[in-house]
Amino acid sequence: MNTETFIANTALSLAGASSTIQSLDERSAEAVKCRPFMQVVRRQTLEAFDWNFARRRKALALHGDAPPEDMWALRYAWPDGCVQFRRIQNPLGEDADPVPYTVELSDNGAEKTILTNLEEAIGIWTMDVLDLSLTTAHFQTTMACLLGSFIAMPTSKNPGIKRDLLVQYNYMIGVAPAFNANESSAAEKFPDWITQR
Repeated sequence: MNTETFIANTALSLAGASSTIQSLDERSAEAVKCRPFMQVVRRQTLEAFDWNFARRRKALALHGDAPPEDMWALRYAWPDGCVQFRRIQNPLGEDADPVPYTVELSDNGAEKTILTNLEEAIGIWTMDVLDLSLTTAHFQTTMACLLGSFIAMPTSKNPGIKRDLLVQYNYMIGVAPAFNANESSAAEKFPDWITQR
């Protein structure tokens, strides 16, 4: 069973369904309920938090349109596959003040762009992870709670289940930083006399 099917079956169980599916592509009523929402639920759950497994850090490419006059110095292109832009890396380090920026459409209104005053900016964003096997168990459960809230009414006709699943989803997002911390460790800072040896 692939990860997407596992998430769908978890959502079905949470929503009160008595049956599971073997594949989202099957014609069962359960698969038909889940299938339309999988993409939006995946993207919404990715947008909701700066997940380690989905983080990308890369130099931004300049956009062809000029930035708004007298407001920002530079306009950068929206990164490929970016579902949520998080921040611009401060060259002075992680403890330095955030680099000011804003997101705005291009002149023709067809593309998102990033406006800032920092030259050679490095962006940090959340990728739209399509392969859910790359995600964590916490993310998968969080996604299942949200999917379950989408299908709760057609599955159980019980608005209380929908409400409870949204509460659980928000709780899971709230505790995500603690689970994220398990996948990282702060860089240890050594005294100058050690680094200069």
